[in-house]
Amino acid sequence: MIMKLNVSNELKSRLTHAAENGSVIAKDILSEVKKNVPVEEVIRGSYNFFSTKRKRTEAGTFKKIRIVFTACNKDLAHPNFPDRNNPQAPWFPENRTDLEPSTFIELFKNLGPYQPDEINYFCSAISLDSKVTIRLHDSMNDFMEAYLESNYSPISDGSESSLHNSCMRYEDKARNAADFYANFAGAKILVARDDSSNVVGRAIVWNEITLWKSINTPIAASLLDRIYSSHAFVIELIRKQAQEAGILLRRRYNDYTHTTDFTVLNPIEGQEWAAGDNIQVSLTVKVPACRWHKKGVPYLDTFYSLHLTDGNLELRNTEGDT
Repeated sequence: MIMKLNVSNELKSRLTHAAENGSVIAKDILSEVKKNVPVEEVIRGSYNFFSTKRKRTEAGTFKKIRIVFTACNKDLAHPNFPDRNNPQAPWFPENRTDLEPSTFIELFKNLGPYQPDEINYFCSAISLDSKVTIRLHDSMNDFMEAYLESNYSPISDGSESSLHNSCMRYEDKARNAADFYANFAGAKILVARDDSSNVVGRAIVWNEITLWKSINTPIAASLLDRIYSSHAFVIELIRKQAQEAGILLRRRYNDYTHTTDFTVLNPIEGQEWAAGDNIQVSLTVKVPACRWHKKGVPYLDTFYSLHLTDGNLELRNTEGDT
């Protein structure tokens, strides 16, 4: 009897969702899992009966989830094997061994080698057993929902969750942020959600900004601001969505400093910059104040400086005397 590769339903589900969420490695492993061939043609050594195990760490209002792979590498047919001929034997805890994600990937004969970034993406994506959907919103209520901690995913990957640690996650601050962005600044927001509508990522989008190549050279542009996420791979998903939507720039560094450092997502008409180029420029946003703004200013990652210029309010990513 030919022994084929055996994978648990949870692992199949995690691989499927990770592939849907952009993991190249998960997609490749799925193709190997589906092959109708002896396991030794796919896997190195005597490993089979693969599954996953969740390692949880409490982190206040959420749990950090790290996925460890498990497998059986016992000689099930050996005469001295205590559980010989028991079909459940490969799944008994005493017959299983834990595998780190990198070790699990290396067991597949026909795959790799992979870049460190691809392995990191896989490790993050495999920890969320759900398809991620990203949509652009502009109403005050949409901003509120994206900012409120009660709407966040109850889990994150092993990294520090910038989403769960955001200073704007509390109800009063979320309300002021929503009012400011929707009714004062005229911004939009990209929101990433899982299958249960939990927020796993968010980023402000500025569609109408001015890029100053020099003091007399204003250039119309758009910007994807700093990304807050519960899982590291969501950052790349949001950047990809922004690029496909035609947004021209993104923050080069996903932090609260480096307010003048940007990466080109799409070529800017009339400029020599190509997608992927890193630039350092000043940006301004004319405040439309298009609807009644009641109160409150949120923490702003990029446009932290408010200026009065020719009777109009401007948000800037640099300080000045106006």
